[in-house]
Amino acid sequence: MTLTAKGAGTDELVIAARPQRSWGLPVALDLSLQGAGAGLIAVAALFDLGSLLLGGLLAIMLSVALLMGHLGRPERFWRAASRPRTSWISRGVLLVGALVAVSVFALLAPIAGSVAAVAVRTTLLVLAALVMVYTGAVTSASAIPAWNSGLVPLLAFAYSLATGTGAALAVVAATSTGGEKLMLLQEAQLLLLAACFLVVLGYLWSLAFSSSRTARQSGRLLVRGRLALPFLGGALLLGVVVPFGLTAYAVALTGGGIALALALSGAARLAGDFALRFSLLRAGLYEPLL
Repeated sequence: MTLTAKGAGTDELVIAARPQRSWGLPVALDLSLQGAGAGLIAVAALFDLGSLLLGGLLAIMLSVALLMGHLGRPERFWRAASRPRTSWISRGVLLVGALVAVSVFALLAPIAGSVAAVAVRTTLLVLAALVMVYTGAVTSASAIPAWNSGLVPLLAFAYSLATGTGAALAVVAATSTGGEKLMLLQEAQLLLLAACFLVVLGYLWSLAFSSSRTARQSGRLLVRGRLALPFLGGALLLGVVVPFGLTAYAVALTGGGIALALALSGAARLAGDFALRFSLLRAGLYEPLL
């Protein structure tokens, strides 16, 4: 809050936009792990790579453990699911719980070559997609102008799926000699990274030309303020440009360097995803009171 004097002999109270303090690094890490885990599960279901399910499930379980620790009263965690009609947090708890339950079932009771197997994979795909969208919708439903955008859930979905695909590529390349699925994953990753870049540009454009002065201020923080390094350098350069170059390089390779290139790409994707979540949370500003 700031008090300034303007004009000749006239004092004017100016209350600046207030940064949100509730959601910081722990929440950014939680959303990033949830999105990455859901993205990996979606890829496992879509490409019939059951061996990847465990990795996605572990990422989500780790995110839940971190969130419960951050809440400080884990015994009350169940209350977060009590208002699904009005709260995105409640919807997220239920969606994550359902995804975990179906993933555990798929791991413990694998069903091959049947209608039931298709049903399980389809359910996993749908739930994973909803969880990826949730990691952005949980913020876009708030009163913070920079978050209150339909592009935020789309950005979360694109980044989560690209992170999951990057992890899948690293695993598939390290455990096989290549094959059709590796090529399909590489092509999908290049398209996803291009989509991530376009959605980021669209989001920045929406902030720059928003009718809300506070939203425009958040945009300035992301592109030339204190958040430019984690957003432009982390979320965009490390999270999109570098993985795109490494994946394209892996496509052109025919030797043993493919696994290393895709491992580095997957690591960059994960770091970039976290940088995106952290930057967007830190850029959250409340409208001035006056």
